[in-house]
Amino acid sequence: MKKTQTDNAHQPTITREDMDRLLFDLILSELYENSDINAISYDEILKKHQVEIPDKEKERIWDILVNSMWVSPVVGFGQSGKLELTSQGYQLMTQFGSYSNYLASMQVNAVQAKAQIDTPHDQKGNPPPAAESSAAKKKDK
Repeated sequence: MKKTQTDNAHQPTITREDMDRLLFDLILSELYENSDINAISYDEILKKHQVEIPDKEKERIWDILVNSMWVSPVVGFGQSGKLELTSQGYQLMTQFGSYSNYLASMQVNAVQAKAQIDTPHDQKGNPPPAAESSAAKKKDK
């Protein structure tokens, strides 16, 4: 069956960044919620949540995950393709609850840091005094 143009119009588009964020949320949450299990198969997590992505994308996500310091692949006989949370991953999930919350927090911190840098300060690092109101200026005259 061929898809018509109207069929495609109703399907939501998702960016690679959004897909990555959603998959990281899913995988980290699954590992965190099942932390009593030593390791969980990457493919089983995807299958459980009915995630179907091309093999190339699965490999790319795997590479990013195992290089993130939040998850590590399990080594040993019969352990191929299994992941476990690292202590940093466990801390991330405990502190933020999800990868998305972590990203949101990092964005807020970046905006606050930029605002601090952009705000003029005196030599001691103090912000300038608040401007006097026009009523106070007229009163002094």
